[in-house]
Amino acid sequence: MISPHTAPERGCSLALLRESALCSVNHSYGSALASDRHGWRECRELSGTLPACFALPRPSDRHGWRECKRIVGTILALDSYAFGRKPPSREAVRRKQSAFRCNMRARRLWCSGVILCGLLAGCGEQGVPVPTDRFHRLVVGAPATVYETPQLAGIVEVDRFHAAGVLEDRAIVFVEHGKPNVMHQYHYQLWADAPTRMLQTATVDYLREARLADQVVTTGLRIVPTYTLTGDIKRLEHLVGNSSSVVVELEFGLRQHRDGSLVWVKTYTASMTVKDDTVGSATRAISEAVAEILTSLSADLARQ
Repeated sequence: MISPHTAPERGCSLALLRESALCSVNHSYGSALASDRHGWRECRELSGTLPACFALPRPSDRHGWRECKRIVGTILALDSYAFGRKPPSREAVRRKQSAFRCNMRARRLWCSGVILCGLLAGCGEQGVPVPTDRFHRLVVGAPATVYETPQLAGIVEVDRFHAAGVLEDRAIVFVEHGKPNVMHQYHYQLWADAPTRMLQTATVDYLREARLADQVVTTGLRIVPTYTLTGDIKRLEHLVGNSSSVVVELEFGLRQHRDGSLVWVKTYTASMTVKDDTVGSATRAISEAVAEILTSLSADLARQ
């Protein structure tokens, strides 16, 4: 029997489809009265929905009405052609198949995410420790020399320090012995503030307590300073390996604010040995190295 989906491809007309369906029905069931109480009524109701050209034959035995209901599905499919309802095109079928595949892929990803979350939650319940961030301060002690009278007349403004690359980050930097050109960052070991601002604050506090000038301030106060002190971070790292140590290298420059002329510029370097490879010991050694540099800086500024 010709199906409604293959009929257009074979070039069959609508009349031929109707004739084929009618012949199949007549050949299979013939014409007879219904043998049970409900058979013919139900078949009649079904056949009443079809066009006259698809007259449904009467059942010939007591099971005919049930089989007749099956054949109606085929005739209804052919009847869709009579009313101009064509089956979906290949492009529409491809779109539905693509949407189905995308839906299934999304469901698989969702299920995978649920399983992964369950596994992670199970690991947490088993007592696996989760690393937490540790924050380290830069603690610089009291100045070694406190001047009785200010050595610089006027206001000294300390600008925020400059740094390049990873030295701007809060993560503490370390370098392995034998690989001086490779810099690493500790995970979960951070400075309490950005190194550029942290060193600016430490320098202002140190020079202010040393009474180096009439006033020592930071930028942002909207005042006209007499001098501007700039700083650049060259090295601020922990050396690990055979012998643990720290290295701090800072460059300072002093210029007059009135005409912008450079008074002097100098680079300071300090290194300290660390008793162990722990980050806490390294940050304490870095604080001591910065204090040593600020002591030399204060002495040089006093001679200007």
